[in-house]
Amino acid sequence: MNNLMDIVGNDSREENLQAIIDRQRLSIEQLERDYMLQGALIAVMKFGFERLSIKVRLQQILEIIVSIPVLDLLMKGGIYVLEKNSGELRLTANTNLSQNIVSSCAKITFGQGLCGLAAINRKTIFAKEDDIKKHLICKNMYDNINHYSIPIMNNNRMVVGLISLYANSSHIYNNEIEWFYQSLASYLSKIIDNYRENELY
Repeated sequence: MNNLMDIVGNDSREENLQAIIDRQRLSIEQLERDYMLQGALIAVMKFGFERLSIKVRLQQILEIIVSIPVLDLLMKGGIYVLEKNSGELRLTANTNLSQNIVSSCAKITFGQGLCGLAAINRKTIFAKEDDIKKHLICKNMYDNINHYSIPIMNNNRMVVGLISLYANSSHIYNNEIEWFYQSLASYLSKIIDNYRENELY
């Protein structure tokens, strides 16, 4: 009987030890991920000191975003900026978008399509392929794709732009990196607000 209890006790201790090891490994992975994302934000912020047009600046920032390995994104996307006169969001920077998307999504009206809904609700939308196809504006443009629509809001919670990002259909939304997208959007809002006052785009 004692031998049986010893075996059960050993198994239990081994399971507890493995659970501790797993938690520590997960913590290390999270620290490494957050460190990489913080480094990416620093790289993005460096463009705040460059004397570049808004189009060039947003283009360079976009290329940094889509190349961050831990985000698990496709190497394509777009950044929209609110037009002064029309009140629409205009595609100002894009990387590797198809001509169909560039033409069809050159401007976004608040409330229309996934990006328009994200803008009018002032809330990030992560849409899987099936959800995308429910929207008439979007349904014929995406295959085997998941999509992020991230509104860019200034301090007054006014939407001044939007980030459009793409991932494979197997991509899983991770709320533990939502802080990165929100920090990114907050910084981009400052860039856009500065340029909306002083430069035509």
